Amino acid sequence: MLRSKKFRPFEKVILVAIAFLLVGTSVAGAFLALRHAQWRLGLASAGVLILAIIYFCAARRGKPL
Repeated sequence: MLRSKKFRPFEKVILVAIAFLLVGTSVAGAFLALRHAQWRLGLASAGVLILAIIYFCAARRGKPL
């Protein structure tokens, strides 16, 4: 999202929903990584968690990062 305007309220809701989906995916990936001892999957789930944090920060600020 490359633009200079602030997000509208419904866009913030969409960002938060996407961030929650990413957190859920990250938790599931981390669980599977620990269960099957797959370090690559663990790193991927950590990356997805970082992406979710970026989405939460953008929604909280109300502007694209």
